[in-house]
Amino acid sequence: MKKLSLLFLLIIIVIISQTSCSVKHVGNLNSEVDQSAPVSKEGFFFDTVCTITIFDMENMSKENAEHTIEEAYKEAAKYEKIFSRQIEDSELWNLNHKGELEVSEDLFSVVQEGLKYGDLSDGKFDITMGSVLDLWDFQRDGSSKLPKKEDVNKALETVGYKRIEAKATNDAEYSIKTGGASEIDLGGVAKGYICDKLSELLLKRGVTSAIVNLGGNITVIGEKPGKKPFNVAIEKPFSERKDMIGIVKMKDGTIVTSGIYERYMEVGGQKYHHILDPATGWPVDTDVISVTILSKIGNSMECDAMSTTALLLGSERGLQLVESTPDMEALFQLKDGTKIKSSGFEYEEGR
Repeated sequence: MKKLSLLFLLIIIVIISQTSCSVKHVGNLNSEVDQSAPVSKEGFFFDTVCTITIFDMENMSKENAEHTIEEAYKEAAKYEKIFSRQIEDSELWNLNHKGELEVSEDLFSVVQEGLKYGDLSDGKFDITMGSVLDLWDFQRDGSSKLPKKEDVNKALETVGYKRIEAKATNDAEYSIKTGGASEIDLGGVAKGYICDKLSELLLKRGVTSAIVNLGGNITVIGEKPGKKPFNVAIEKPFSERKDMIGIVKMKDGTIVTSGIYERYMEVGGQKYHHILDPATGWPVDTDVISVTILSKIGNSMECDAMSTTALLLGSERGLQLVESTPDMEALFQLKDGTKIKSSGFEYEEGR
């Protein structure tokens, strides 16, 4: 993808999918170098390509914008070292291997959010599924094999978010004990927290127009140049050409999609997606293909957890949960081809 510092954008459409992190530019482009053109840089964190784009170049220099994005990516690397289950000696890795640990406020906050959604979902959202997830290898090249049922059942014996003890003291000290639970995995919530933190950093540096795109977790700061809302396109599931079903116009907001169509494997002609049911250890089977959650800026962690939770619950219970949550809206794409949205979710169909 060409660097945006070499382009003048008249229209921008952000394509949101669950794991991809692409920004599609549509409109007339000027190939000449323009100091007022947006500055965009990519990074690779959390197993996905991420993009941060700053648009308000009338208020800051190109060098300052580049430095701000680099600073944000340094923060992303720091958070990856906290929340990654796979990086040896990360904070979460140490917690999982020791069973009890004094932790940072960052890890404590994200674990607390996971526990909250465990309660809200009656256990459908469970952050102690790490050992079960390890049994699945979601490769789409045909090399994956299904885990043995006896191995899944054995791993399920240690799953249970209610075993986790998370304590905070008045002295701002935090501790977590896993209580014999299997490995904590924060894949359903941590990226939203990081998206919030990176957006917060940009705002502190004086950025007034930007997009933070962390592979399906998208936050827009302010408006795009010309005082027009950003256009965020919702992807059509299982579309080979990345078709979109519609566009959400956004200002100072965050949007997250969870779905079963991006990460899956196919064995014996059957697809097995990566969102697992804590009751069975196998891909959850509901009427939902994807859930897109929309909220105000600073709520990406809530949207992250809600999108996965709503998918796990199915459209009826998921919609009820969204409608009962302030400042949150949802769009469900169902397996029968229909779409259901919450009372305040607005988007333009087709494009």
